[in-house]
Parts: sequence; C-alpha cells; structure tokens
Amino acid sequence: MILIKNKLKLISAILPLGMISNPAVSEVYPTLSENIVESNSYQIHKALGGSAFNSPGFFENIFFIAANDQFLIKTEVMYSDQYDFWKMDKKGQVIDTFVSSDTLHVSGYFLGKDYYIDWPLTGNKSKHLYSQIIDDQQLSNKEFEHLLNKADVVKFEKYSDLSMVRCYLKIGQSWLVIESKKRFNSFSNDLSGLNKGVILKGFTKPKADQIISLEEVTLKQYNVNNPNSLFKIEKFIKKGRQRKSFFSLDINNNMWQGDYGLGHYQITHQKELLNFKSVGYRNLRGNYSSGLHFYTLPEAYQYRFDGLFFKQSTRAFNKVKENQQGLYLLTKKEPAPEQPLKNQAAKTLIYQQTFDWQPSFSGFYPEKSELRQIRYFNGQDEIFEQHALLNPVALTQRAIPKEISFYHALSEPNDRDDLYLFNNQLFSWPDIYGVLFTVFFDEQEIVDAFQQFASKNMPITLEFNIEKLDQFKLFSMQLSSGEMQFPIKYAKLRNANKRYNSNENRDQKVLKDTFEYAMKNQQGVDVFLTVSLSLVKNSDNTKRFGFQLADHTSKLLIRWIGQKKFKPAKSIFNHY
Repeated sequence: MILIKNKLKLISAILPLGMISNPAVSEVYPTLSENIVESNSYQIHKALGGSAFNSPGFFENIFFIAANDQFLIKTEVMYSDQYDFWKMDKKGQVIDTFVSSDTLHVSGYFLGKDYYIDWPLTGNKSKHLYSQIIDDQQLSNKEFEHLLNKADVVKFEKYSDLSMVRCYLKIGQSWLVIESKKRFNSFSNDLSGLNKGVILKGFTKPKADQIISLEEVTLKQYNVNNPNSLFKIEKFIKKGRQRKSFFSLDINNNMWQGDYGLGHYQITHQKELLNFKSVGYRNLRGNYSSGLHFYTLPEAYQYRFDGLFFKQSTRAFNKVKENQQGLYLLTKKEPAPEQPLKNQAAKTLIYQQTFDWQPSFSGFYPEKSELRQIRYFNGQDEIFEQHALLNPVALTQRAIPKEISFYHALSEPNDRDDLYLFNNQLFSWPDIYGVLFTVFFDEQEIVDAFQQFASKNMPITLEFNIEKLDQFKLFSMQLSSGEMQFPIKYAKLRNANKRYNSNENRDQKVLKDTFEYAMKNQQGVDVFLTVSLSLVKNSDNTKRFGFQLADHTSKLLIRWIGQKKFKPAKSIFNHY
C-alpha cells in the first residue's frame, strides 16, 4: 500500500496538471463563480453578476475614467430604455451607481436635451442647465467658427428623425448647445461633415477624452486552444452533449453541436499563474470554448491599470447557470482594511453589505401577479421565473435593492379604469390585463432605511401594498421589522402609463373621495395633496366641489364654501 502511494506521488510530480485525474486537482482549480481565485500577488473575483450578462445585449461596455482612475460598467436596465452605470475602483468594488438614458460623452459628461450631468467625473448626480441653447440661424459662419475654436470639447448629434443636428460645446466650466437644420449636411465627431460654408482654419478636435472604452481581446495570446497562450485549458471533463437548435442543423442533419462540461483553465498574468474551473464547451472538431471574453485598456493606457476584466456569458453555449454569469476582475491584491467602514458616506462597504430580508406583497391579484427580478446595489440580481405573489419569497441574506420588477395583473378588466397612486405619481393602467413595471429606489433613502434596521439585528420585510379606496388604488411601500416601520416615499415607478385624461365628473368624485380619506387617515394627506396637485395641473378646477383649489407659488390652496380667502392646504391638514 505504501509503495502504491509513493508511485502516485511520483507520477503527480512528473505529469502536467492537465493529465492528472485524481480528485486533488479540483482543489488546485477552485470554481470561478463561487471562490476568490488567488496567486501570490493577484486575485480574481466576480465584480458584477446576474441577468445583465445572460446575453450580449444586456452587457454594453466597460469604460475607464482617466480623470479619477475608476471604471464604469454599462448594463441595460431590463424592461426600460435606460442603462445602469456601475462605478468601480481598481479593486473591483462598486462605489456608486447611476441610471440614465442620456448620451455618455468621451469627455465624461452625460448630455441630455436640456441639461448635462458630470457624475462620472465628480460623483454629483444633479442636472446642470446649458448656459445657452442657440438657433444657429442667429450666428454667422464667423461667429460659429469662433465658438468652435474657443471650445474645449465639441460633440455633434443628429436627431433620430434627422430633423436637427445639435452641436454641444464645452467652453470653460459650462456647456452650450447650437441647434441647426441647415448648417450641416452630414457630420461626425471629427468634424468631417461640416458644410463648405464654414471654414475652420487651424481648428483641431480637442483631445479631452476622459472616458476610454476597454477593448475586447481577440489576440491569439488569449486563445484557449493555444498551449502557449496567456489563457489556456488544462483539463476538460465532459458532462453531456449539447444539441443544436432546429434552425441550425447542418447539411447532414447532425443534431449534436458538441460536448459541454467543466473546463480547468489557467491564466498567466505578470508571470503568475491563476487556476480555476468553470463551464466549458468542445465542438465536434475538438476545439474548446470557455464562454469567457477578455477586456483590457488600449495599449496607451495599460500602464494605468495592472489587471484584466473578463465576462462569462451564454454567447458560446447555453449551459451557463445564472450564478456563473457575470463580470470578473483580475487585479492586484490589496491589504484588507483594518476596521469595517462605519461612515455612511463611505459607500464602498455599504454596497457590499447584506441583510436578512424578503419582499412581501399584499392587495395584489396574487394568482396572476408575479415577481420578476430584484437588482441590488452590489451589482448582483435575482431572477424569479413565474414566481406568483401568492407564494412567499424566502428570507435570506441579500444586498440593498436597487430595482424591483414585477407584473401586476388585474382581477377584472374594468380595473384599468381606476386611478392609481404611487407616492407622488398619478396614473392609470395602459393594458386590459395588467402591467409590468419597475420600482427604482432612491439611493439615499433605501440605504438609510436598511442601515437603521441593521442595528436591530432582526429580519426585515420590504412590503408592497395596494389599498383599494373606492375609485382609486393606493400603492405604498415600507420596510418593517417587528413594530418598527420605515415608509418608502421617494422611489420612482417606471413603465406605468402616467397619462391621466381629466374628466370633470370623475375629478369631482376622486377629489371628494381623497379628501374624505385624508380627514380620516394621516396617510391620506399625502394622497389628497398628490391627487389635488395632479388635478390642478390637468383640469380647470375652479368649480365648486365642496371646496375650490388653486395652485399658487407651488403651494396648494383650499377655499371652503362660504369663505372669501384661500388657505394653504398644509395649514388645514397640519402637514409637514
């Protein structure tokens, strides 16, 4: 027996790891999605994960912010035309997030229609108005040329309907916009499309790029089939056969696309080896694919970052599980902080914190309404396929929620005629069966709420409620734990039809109902003010509904029958 063991040790010392079949090999190759992979000086960990990486469409890009040595990861917001931007430090820790549908310019600014935002550079999420929006008919060619030459940054953008070209100019610390219908026949950001009428003597495009896109590595040095590459396969364990789809059968009607299984991979970085195992695929010709796609900075910027991003997705094959998908970062090890961060302003740790909590739903049509997805501030998410709200969601460790998507079915078709209230929003359902919508939490509010509950060391429930109140339904949310409650007031609802068509008889009934509700229920004060302000903006409510309304200097005023003067609503309801 001793002799056999010694022979095995001798064989292990001689043969390369890819040819060893004993179980000890698995310990040398930790599972990528479940472990931090380490060498002496470097490590690999999952930076972001979840459904944003289950197809090439959801993951958009990785940017390097040259001004502050940080990264931006851009992913699509599901069921929306917006994008999530995840700001990371060089260690791969999420330090801030932002949602936007505006154009992110290489100068580091989001450029909207009426405003710009400098969050990538400063962390400030406020909207700043353009200093001017100018019709170019007011400018001579000489004046326009002067502004172009004066600008630090220039960007041209054509409207989707081709009716207008906008020229964004950053001059000093502010931006101005020039709108044109005739000055440009075509354009590009290198100014090659300016009309002949504009002479740009000595003008060159400013070199002001602060947002640098990482490039996907397609070089042979990251070819898994090349034994001399920086990324290669050491061992493959077949798990089964993978079928082709019906529409991709070859001329011989071959149903098999290849084998799927578990690949044992090795990355060489700065002469150090990092081993891990993850899903793998082998086609009928014997070539391997890992489903991993590598991203690095352009060569001119590589001295700024000693590391490598790579993505695990289903692009190569369909056997990748949800928890395996994501964006991974190979980076230099950093010493752990001596003490946990306690300051709420230091968000790096807060984004990584988890709490025992679960969502709950009441007042919905439970058999048909479904929870679809929760996305978290740490970049992870959960997908709930056909999870009826009738069934409770498990209480478990979760990060702070960033977005929650769910489908609200209607119990009866005529429910779509009801008025719905969600915090300060007024809307009605656009669909006869229901609607899929997403709640976007206010970052400061939801972080503060969870932090307050954290000190109690008790399980938390995030409650979603619908309360039927005659002709309207009231949505509300709150965190609760035992007798402690924290109302959520600043979340935003998207994908709901907020177009409310005013009708005098209906307005009168709704206003009367909400007013009576407000007199009986303190929560009803918010409801009444929301409805009242919405109706003031949507119809001429100068007729007597039992009282009159007026919108004066952004304050809601009420006048009772028989009174000569309006009074502020807040004085009547003792609100705020």
